[in-house]
Amino acid sequence: MERVTFSFRTRGCEEPSTSLAVTPEDSGCFKSDKSKATRPLLVAAVFVIHHLQQPLRFFPYGLRSQIFVLPTKASEIQEESLQQKDDSEPSSSNGATKEEERRVLLQLKDSLNHPNGSALVNEWVGNDYCTWVGVSCDRNLHVRGILLPGQRQLGLGIWYPNATLLSHFENLEFLYLPGNRIGSWIMPEALRRMSNLKGLDMGSNPLNGDMIPQIRSLPSLEELHLSSIYPNHAFIPALSALCELKNLRALDLRNNSINDENIPPCLLRNLSSLETLYLSQNHLTNSPRILAALCNLRNLKELDLSDNFLDDSSIPSCLFNNGSSLEGLYISRNKLKNSSSFFSDLSFNLFQGNFPSFIFSNLTSLETLFISDNEFDGTLSFATFANLSNLRQIDLSNNDLMVNTESPSWFPSFQLIFLKLRNCHINNDQGRVVPSFISHQTRIEVVSLDYNALQGVLPSWLLNNTTVNILCLRGNSFSGGIPLSSGFATSRLTMLDISDNRLSGQLSSTIGNSSYWESKLYQGYANM
Repeated sequence: MERVTFSFRTRGCEEPSTSLAVTPEDSGCFKSDKSKATRPLLVAAVFVIHHLQQPLRFFPYGLRSQIFVLPTKASEIQEESLQQKDDSEPSSSNGATKEEERRVLLQLKDSLNHPNGSALVNEWVGNDYCTWVGVSCDRNLHVRGILLPGQRQLGLGIWYPNATLLSHFENLEFLYLPGNRIGSWIMPEALRRMSNLKGLDMGSNPLNGDMIPQIRSLPSLEELHLSSIYPNHAFIPALSALCELKNLRALDLRNNSINDENIPPCLLRNLSSLETLYLSQNHLTNSPRILAALCNLRNLKELDLSDNFLDDSSIPSCLFNNGSSLEGLYISRNKLKNSSSFFSDLSFNLFQGNFPSFIFSNLTSLETLFISDNEFDGTLSFATFANLSNLRQIDLSNNDLMVNTESPSWFPSFQLIFLKLRNCHINNDQGRVVPSFISHQTRIEVVSLDYNALQGVLPSWLLNNTTVNILCLRGNSFSGGIPLSSGFATSRLTMLDISDNRLSGQLSSTIGNSSYWESKLYQGYANM
């Protein structure tokens, strides 16, 4: 199932002095810092990348949010399972096998609640275990997925589940148990029997490392999440066992205190099928031994090195060769200052000087460009991006750039979903007009043009766009009224910020009638 997820660096219409990261899951904010102990756990794929979907873990990153890649959410697996049962007559397993799987699930629940917990007591009732929360089945009514994030209640202590219970599910493909205080497994060698397992999430657990050597015996494993393992003094040495997972496509090792000395080099040398690698929120510096080994991952499409301690000499140039498969490199919140290489996420670093526009001619697969909150200067023409047909997200905010969207003449081959040009001195030598290329964007959902001294009347085509959800125009010099058409009543707009302008006149009653409105209209009339 192909899905595309998006990372929004600083959504909404916050003041320019604030550097916040917000995810759509909870709309919460937190200030950026290097304290990994207090940072929210990431697990959602923070980037625009194909074939990836948000997994089990949760919430904001200073992207992704955001972060990660499991095929489907529990509810979606459940829906798919039920759909299969509706669409075709299931070749049901015999009664003994069905009853055995139900009995083992109840034993797993009892183990989860030992000694006196109550998780799933009201949810796991009845005989049809395929409808239980966190359980999905295939069309033959065999358990296909167990998705139970954060179910073990506080105060119950460390959980030591018996791996032989799981070995009864011969058709199990997805096992997600993050945040359940799992210390180790009883009979961990039984994990080897799960020969069909494709996705495993054991993140945010105090694993002691006993189970890691058993994971290498899972021949079908494609996606593995081991983020935020605590404490990790026993866990990290066991990571070398993962080097035998030749079919692994996605590996999540975020927030594990991994550094240049303790990461097994074979991880980067042997996992030739790896397409997605998350190493953010660790302690990586400029170790050539480790970072140059990334060049061995020929199929790598997405690499997250955010929130480490990398400098300009850390990034291997091989990642940008013409033969590279890389589509997204995320390296925000490091110590980069003047690298000549291009990254799709350069936010919150220390870059200075002119932005290297000439590099873009070969980046035809580029989907996301975030360079906000650096010290780039000079003039940047949007004509540079004209042929980047895959481009979906742009954030150039809070630099010293002079952004020109009108000259030379050009036409966009891309269709953006997210555009943020806050404090970008837009079209200062072109009459300070609203970028006209936005009128050709038929999929755009978020537009932020705050604090650009834009002049003239508000373009009716911008306010009445049928796809925009969030429109931020604060801190400009727009004058006149608000040109709303009758179509505004069916607009998707949920946030409109037009404060700190020079608008006058009366608000149309259409605004109050919009079926999508969420009481987030900011009326900033100065009546000047």
